[in-house]
Amino acid sequence: MFKRQAFLWIISLLLVAACGTPREQSVIKMSAAGEAIGKAQELQRKIDLGDGGPELEKEINELKIQAIKLSMEAIETDTTNLDAFYNYGIILQSIGQFNKAIEQYKYGLSKLPPPPFAPELKDSLQNLYNNFNVGLVVCNKNIKNYTAAIHHASNIKQYFPSRYAESLFNYGFYLQATMNESKDPIAQVDSAIQVFTKSMRWYKEAAGRGSADPQQIYQAAYYAEQAYRSKAKAAKSKPNYTGIINAYEAASAADQNNAEIYVRLAAAYDESGQSSKALNVYQKALDKNPSNKTVRNNYAMLLAEKGKTSKAQKEMQYLIDKFPNYAMAYFNMASILQKKGKSLKSSAVQKYLRKYVELAKSDPNQAQNVQQIEQLLR
Repeated sequence: MFKRQAFLWIISLLLVAACGTPREQSVIKMSAAGEAIGKAQELQRKIDLGDGGPELEKEINELKIQAIKLSMEAIETDTTNLDAFYNYGIILQSIGQFNKAIEQYKYGLSKLPPPPFAPELKDSLQNLYNNFNVGLVVCNKNIKNYTAAIHHASNIKQYFPSRYAESLFNYGFYLQATMNESKDPIAQVDSAIQVFTKSMRWYKEAAGRGSADPQQIYQAAYYAEQAYRSKAKAAKSKPNYTGIINAYEAASAADQNNAEIYVRLAAAYDESGQSSKALNVYQKALDKNPSNKTVRNNYAMLLAEKGKTSKAQKEMQYLIDKFPNYAMAYFNMASILQKKGKSLKSSAVQKYLRKYVELAKSDPNQAQNVQQIEQLLR
């Protein structure tokens, strides 16, 4: 296999030598570089699947060296061939040389006129402009230079809103994760909240175009909530429930069938003292997700907590009938019956607790609770 590659390499050099203009030579050299790196990636996949050894790794390294050498020759042969700079950046990026790839992308970008482009050149120049910026987004993300990634993503957000949203999200995540290392952690987490909120807006834009999963809007809302809670902890105050609620309301409007959003939205309403709104959220969630165990369980328990025990019992019975092996439904039904006035020693309460123990005994996460219930049942 290696000898065959060496033969192809000689052929490609002969072809380059035979061509005329610098642009033609540059294009052929770049094409040969692309073939070399493509072959290296193909061989790498074999190694990843366990089919290969030192000889294959040696061949891969040689192909990478060839790809880089040909790429450099391509851009030296014709310094106006911006496609060559982009493709060289892609090759460097593919082998993890992100800083060197950034240099190529930046150079190519610097040679383009600033947008908007003249109508007769718009398509070709816009594609190059977009490609260079996407490359810079990816490489800067990989070296954790999030502000640079956001800058380049903002240049192309009207074409790639998901890239812009992702860059914002990554930066928000970084700001939140490192807040305790900051001289002003509260200000830093405030910045994270703003970035997550902006990320949600652009994920929504991308989802509307079909280029992002609506689940990503929920993820941004979730981390916005965590940022609000981190800020409250640092400031020794209550979380900004209005901000949390607004984030989940926006997420639910964009992803109306995601039960997780409703669960967290209802919890935020309840925690902020707005239990009636929490119940309304659960009802809305059940309209869209009637078989969701978590939603119905939480709804029933909140009903019981607010004194609506008969309705809570009805909801929990529905859950038991629908999911007879759902252990927590039996435990919570026993709790609801006690709220209705049944004693722990009553046959009704004990029936549900015994069923809970039977179903939960094999679950290590329930071990401590099961042990305590078993002691109560003795």
